[in-house]
Amino acid sequence: SKAAAEEVKEQPSIERSLTPSYAKSLLSAPNLMSSLCQSYFTKYDSNSDGVLDVYEALAVVGDLQECLEIPPANRPNEQQVGILIARYGGQEHPNCLSAEQFKEFFKFALQATLATRSNAPAVAA
Repeated sequence: SKAAAEEVKEQPSIERSLTPSYAKSLLSAPNLMSSLCQSYFTKYDSNSDGVLDVYEALAVVGDLQECLEIPPANRPNEQQVGILIARYGGQEHPNCLSAEQFKEFFKFALQATLATRSNAPAVAA
C-alpha cells in the first residue's frame, strides 16, 4: 500500500556504500547479488506479506537511483515501475514481486540505473 511505502521512506535507505563501481561488481557476483537482494527484499517488504507491491518496489528503485545520484526528474514513476513488475512478476501474485522475482527485477533496475548514470551529462561541482 501507499502508506506502507511511506513507512519505508522513513527508514534508512539503501546503503550509501552502493557506489557505481560496487554496483557494477554486483552484476558479476551472483552470490553477493542474491544475498543483497534478499536483504533489500526483507527491508522493503514493509507490510511483511512476502511480496513487493508497486509502492514498495518504487521505494527500492527511488532509493537505488538516489544512492547512485540519478536526478529525481530522471527516475521512473509509479506507472513505469508497474510495467516492470508486470514484466518480472508472475501470475501467482499479479502486480507484485516474490523474493525470487525481485532478484531479476533488481538486477535490471541496477543495470538501467548504471546506464542512465553513464548517459547523463556530467554535473559541474
